[in-house]
Amino acid sequence: MLQTYARMESVQSRRLVSSKRSRSDGYDEPSRAGKAYDGDGFAFVRVAKSFRDDGAVAEFADPGDANTGEIVIGGACVCEGYLNDAALTSKTFVDSPLGRVYRSGDVGFVHAASGDLILLGRIDRRVKIRGNRVELDDIEAALKNCALVADAAIAFDATAQVITAHARVKAPTFDATTEAWMYAAACEFHCRSTLPKHATPSNFVFITHDNWPLTSSGKVDRVTLDSWLRQGKTRVFRPDAVTPERGLESIVARAWSAALGVDAAAIGALDSIDQVRSIHWSPYDRVGVVNVVP
Repeated sequence: MLQTYARMESVQSRRLVSSKRSRSDGYDEPSRAGKAYDGDGFAFVRVAKSFRDDGAVAEFADPGDANTGEIVIGGACVCEGYLNDAALTSKTFVDSPLGRVYRSGDVGFVHAASGDLILLGRIDRRVKIRGNRVELDDIEAALKNCALVADAAIAFDATAQVITAHARVKAPTFDATTEAWMYAAACEFHCRSTLPKHATPSNFVFITHDNWPLTSSGKVDRVTLDSWLRQGKTRVFRPDAVTPERGLESIVARAWSAALGVDAAAIGALDSIDQVRSIHWSPYDRVGVVNVVP
């Protein structure tokens, strides 16, 4: 069996390779895109190490040095650009030390031992939270490792600086009415133990196992997840708050309540400022339907 990984902006697949490869390096099949092709001038795939201010590639990673960066395609296979879209063309078809290349928007690296191109996610899945660069795919990967979760999708509200985690519950008998708060606490604890505080989701949305939406290509349908939340078919949950003790904890809770316009009773002694902000800023909070309506 042959596997191909391609971009429409080039007229040739990046590479056709045998799928019978060792998995001892820890990277699963979906992460692999075949050998990083570096051919005879017609087509090549390289990892850009750095870019100039005008978007052109300044330096490529050396083959096999495992540097992570944006994957670019070059050679005669690359098309001229996008029809009637000069702005997008100038942004994605750029100069480089090896000539004109196409910036794919994919992030990855070339595995030193196997030569396989390993995909890690998309450039547009990188966000900044209070000045910290965060990979949303890293948050998804962390949540997927939780024993209660079968799959996950992370959404980020840049204006409110709130991370919302959509989780596909592993248990087939999950009841959101009675179990969601426990699940929210467990998932948050798991994320806090593996992620920085600023990367820990503030809100959790739980989807029953059989109702997890997928696209025709088998990937998670993020548009549908967002639509369900907007329509009130799903609900945002947060772990139960720990009541602040009298004294300093109560004073801080009242101060946050006044500053953020949040009910003081909803602020827990262990909450971070991001969690409290999410109470105020989450535009999708619902209090009715808690299970997806097929």
